[in-house]
Amino acid sequence: MIKHRVRFLLVSLTVGVLLAGGSLLAVVDRQEEPEPDSFYKYLSVFTEVLGLVRQTYVEETDVDSLMEGAFEGAADALDAFSVYIPPADVPRYQAARQDQPPDTGLFLIRDRGWVYVSSVTDGSTAEQAGIEAGDLVAQVDDEPTRELQVWEIEALLAAKAGGEVQLELLRQGETVEVTLPVQATDTAPASLQEIDGVSLLRITQITSETEATVRDLLTSPEAPAGELLVDLRGVAGGDPQAAYDVAGLFASGPLGSLQSQGRVEREFVADQQPIWQGRLVVLADRTTLGAAELLVLVLKEGSGARLVGEATYGWAGRSDLIPLSSGGLLVLTGAFYAGPEGQILDGAIEPDLRVTIRDRTLAEKDLTLEELMLRRGIELLLEPELLDRVAA
Repeated sequence: MIKHRVRFLLVSLTVGVLLAGGSLLAVVDRQEEPEPDSFYKYLSVFTEVLGLVRQTYVEETDVDSLMEGAFEGAADALDAFSVYIPPADVPRYQAARQDQPPDTGLFLIRDRGWVYVSSVTDGSTAEQAGIEAGDLVAQVDDEPTRELQVWEIEALLAAKAGGEVQLELLRQGETVEVTLPVQATDTAPASLQEIDGVSLLRITQITSETEATVRDLLTSPEAPAGELLVDLRGVAGGDPQAAYDVAGLFASGPLGSLQSQGRVEREFVADQQPIWQGRLVVLADRTTLGAAELLVLVLKEGSGARLVGEATYGWAGRSDLIPLSSGGLLVLTGAFYAGPEGQILDGAIEPDLRVTIRDRTLAEKDLTLEELMLRRGIELLLEPELLDRVAA
């Protein structure tokens, strides 16, 4: 054990000296004083912590395990979509990417060590099984999720395609067990209905088929005129290109861009006149994520839509796969999508009219939050001056 510690300290010292030398040479070359938040300062703290863990932890520790844990923690601290894949897990990860599970309508996120259900698609297998947004996933077929990444859970689902899995969920402090059939449900990506005299366009998925479906709905004999309520609550994932395509039905000209480190990689433009030019109110909540958020942003900036509900999740990016010299992989957010005004979508979109359960009147005491959001959206669509009254 002493031999291992000596070897570890020698390696740490050598790496530290080399990096320190590189940092000092860079500083001399720039003729600048070392900055207090320089990379070397953080590396020194990391080396110190790693050394203390090795020397004082109750049991002998393994450096490889510690380093892999550090890498995973660093990726997790960036965002919920950045993941470190250890070298030993790379073959499983690559196989999982090729063998995707059926779309059960379940969208999972792992954040700060917890796997939870971000959203459940309307009419999907997951919804029919009784799974709800916000559920914490504790186990999949008796396997705890504490150490699992989302891609590993998806691999478990893919292995059960056509069958079913048992999920143990935590919902508001209570354990809920459900059986999820691992099969896709054929549901339309959008629908149109009338509620309280208002036309409601409900979009549940943003795929390559969504634009054509929405176009048909808005050009049908039953198409609304004047005002339209667009519901994007609970819609996660999806295709950003498809989001821009749908947005082109409501706005023309520059719709947005894909940006990386301040550089525009691609621009998205609608060349034709929009087929809808009436007033818009959009419903969104904290489960509106990714391509759906992007659509919210373009409608807000490009069509003057008003947003009602909650702040969105706050991420519409492109995940890049970066090979590491160790043989591992890093899945990293390499670029963010932006709206017509050029601001990248790396933070929540705030609503024009925020709705909370505390906003219920006495006559609305039995309404759920979702029902209350819908009511406020209808009210704002019919009475645009509502925002002025709320602000006052």
